Amino acid sequence: MSEYKINISYQQAWRGKDYCIQQIRGSPYESFEMLPYYCYNLERKNEGTVTRIKTDEKGVFEMLFIALGASIRTFVNYLRPLLIIDAAHLKGQYKGTNLIAVGMDGNNQIVPIAFGICKGETGPCWSWKMSNLQRSIGDNPSLLFISDRHAAIALAVQNEFPLAYHVDIQPDAYDKLCQLGPQRWSRAHCPLVRYNYLTSNSVESVNACTVVYMKLPVLKLAETYRAMVQEWYYKRRKVAVGGKQSAKKMMKSAKWVVCGVTDHQYQVYDGRYNRQVDLQTGTCQCRKWQLSGLPCGHVIAVTRYLGLTDCVQYVSDWFKKPKYQGTYAEPIHFIGNVQEWEFP
Repeated sequence: MSEYKINISYQQAWRGKDYCIQQIRGSPYESFEMLPYYCYNLERKNEGTVTRIKTDEKGVFEMLFIALGASIRTFVNYLRPLLIIDAAHLKGQYKGTNLIAVGMDGNNQIVPIAFGICKGETGPCWSWKMSNLQRSIGDNPSLLFISDRHAAIALAVQNEFPLAYHVDIQPDAYDKLCQLGPQRWSRAHCPLVRYNYLTSNSVESVNACTVVYMKLPVLKLAETYRAMVQEWYYKRRKVAVGGKQSAKKMMKSAKWVVCGVTDHQYQVYDGRYNRQVDLQTGTCQCRKWQLSGLPCGHVIAVTRYLGLTDCVQYVSDWFKKPKYQGTYAEPIHFIGNVQEWEFP
C-alpha cells in the first residue's frame, strides 16, 4: 500500500476485503437466515416448485433441495426419462457440496431439473436429495440414471428409485468402450444407449457454468441457479428443433437395397448385413432404432423405398418438434426484490 502511503497489516487488509465482499454479496450467515423466506416466495411465484430445507435438532442448516415446477413438468411430460447427476464443491465461507440433476431435451441440450446444497457428498445427503427428487418426478422402469462411480449415489438410487436403471461411468472403462467402438458393445443387454446418451458430461457442463458462483452465499447461489434456468428457457423457447438428427443416416443409407417381405416387414441389405425392419412393431434387427428412439439407417432406407418424404412418424416423441416446443413453453418467474417478498 506504499502507493497510497497507507500502512496496514495483512489481517486488516483481509478484513477490509471481506467487508467489501459482504457489502456486495451479502452476509453468508444472514443468507442462511433468509433461505426459508426465499424458498417460500419461490414456490409462490413458480407453481409446483418443490423446496425442502433440512436442519438438525438445534435448527442449524444441513441440506437444501430445489426443483422448479416448470422443470418438473418439463421432465415428466416432454423429456426422455434420463437423469444425469453429479456434485461440485462450494468455495464459500461454509463450504459444502452442490448436488445437481439434469435431463436432455430433444435437441440434446441440457435441462436442469433439480438443485441442492449439503454439507458433503455423503450417503445421507444423497439419500435425502434422491428421496425428494423421487417425490417430485416419481419412479418407473423406463427411468435411467447416469453418474460417476460414487458409492453413495449408487446406494441412494437403489433405495429411492428401485424401479429405475442406474449406470455409473468409470473413466477407464468408458475410455476402453470408446476405443472398441459402439459396434463391439452388447446393445441387446445395455440400456446405457437406450436414450442415445452415454456420458455424464452434461452435469459437468452445468458445474462449469456455475463454478464462478461457488463462492457466493447460499441465497445468491440458489438465485443464480434459478436465473440461469430462466434464461435458458427463454432463449430456447425461440428456437425450433431441426432435422439434423437423421441427416447423416439419410446420406449413408442412400444406396442400401430394400426388399419387401410383408405389408409391414422389409429386408434391408446395408452392404454388410441383411436386417429385417418391422414398421408395425417398431423394431429393427440392428436394435439401434429401439435403443435410441431415432430411426436407424435401415428404417430410413425403408421409408425412402415406400416413397415417404420423411421418417418423422418413426421418431420417438421426445425428439419431435411439438415435444421440443413444449419443453420450454412455461416461463421461469423471478421473485422480485427482498422488499417485495412475503414473510410468513
